[in-house]
Parts: sequence; C-alpha cells; structure tokens
Amino acid sequence: TLLQAGSVEFETLQRTKQGELRNVVVSARVVTIAGQKLLHCLKRDVTAQHAVMEALRQGEERYRTLIENANDTIWTTDLDGKLTFLNRQGELVTGYRSEELQGRPLAEVIHPDDVERVNEALGGVRSGEPRQLEVRLIKRDGEPLVLSANAAPVREGDEVVGLVGFGRDVTDQRRSEEALQGVARAVSK
Repeated sequence: TLLQAGSVEFETLQRTKQGELRNVVVSARVVTIAGQKLLHCLKRDVTAQHAVMEALRQGEERYRTLIENANDTIWTTDLDGKLTFLNRQGELVTGYRSEELQGRPLAEVIHPDDVERVNEALGGVRSGEPRQLEVRLIKRDGEPLVLSANAAPVREGDEVVGLVGFGRDVTDQRRSEEALQGVARAVSK
C-alpha cells in the first residue's frame, strides 16, 4: 500500500535504549533516486506534546468539575448575548436545561423590565469592564427569580470574545427584605 499511496504517516510507541517508551510519529515515503525506489523515513518524538495535551485535558476536567458542582449559577455567552454554557446549578434554579437555552439570547429569560438595564451593563463588559448587577429572570415555570450577578469579559489575547457570568439566587432574601419593610411601615403608622 505504501507503493500505491506514495507516502504514509502513523503514530506508534517506541522503546528507547534505556527502556523508556516514547510516542513517535513515523513519516515514510517512496523516493526514486537514480532510477531506484527507496524508502525514506522520518521519526519525530511527540511524547512532550502528548504530556501537554494530557495535562490540558486533566486541567479542563478539573475546572469542569468545579464549575458543574458550584453553588452559584455560571453561564457564558458570545458577544451577541447568546448563551453558550449554563452549569448544573443554573439548570436547577431556572428550570431550563443548558441545551434548551444554547444559542438563544440570554434576554429571553430576563424579566422584560430589566432587559435594557442588563444590556447596558453587558455593553460595559463587552468593552472589557466587569460588572455587578441584580437581575430578575423568568424561570421555565414562569416564576420570577432574582439573581445577584457578576459578569466579566472572556478574552483571547487582547480581544473580548464573550462574557462569563456568576450569579446567586437571592429571591428569598429579597422577599424577606420586602416583608420586613412592610412590617416596618405598618408599625410606623
């Protein structure tokens, strides 16, 4: 098959003289020199690249575990405000599955009275400035949810390519504060 294809490349394990296993990529091709077909092979050690890729995979797995098990809602959007990720806690508090919201504008779950204010704040984040805000969301079942949120830019080099948000459900806390204020008003009359 090498004669038909003209060249081939594959990865394999190779043992060194010291007995160490190394990942190598072998590139082989048929060359004709003075009318004679010869096999030309190059071997490239890619063990270090494998180690880097494994470390990245483990790091990604570790951070994914942290994000998925966080007590806060964590989400990401692209620059157009379309949801690209929602963690498990976000699914629990909103009632939406991440897949349902993926690619949809975040504004679809924001209370209509808060959309303009949130868009202004997120405009600042798109410009590179983190923001803190409280926002009312509408859960999948139609119930309101108050989220105390922080939003920050996601960068690739110097360029802002998206947004990441972290939020905590403060609905019960706000209801309690409103009830206390109602009691205080009733007592002061």
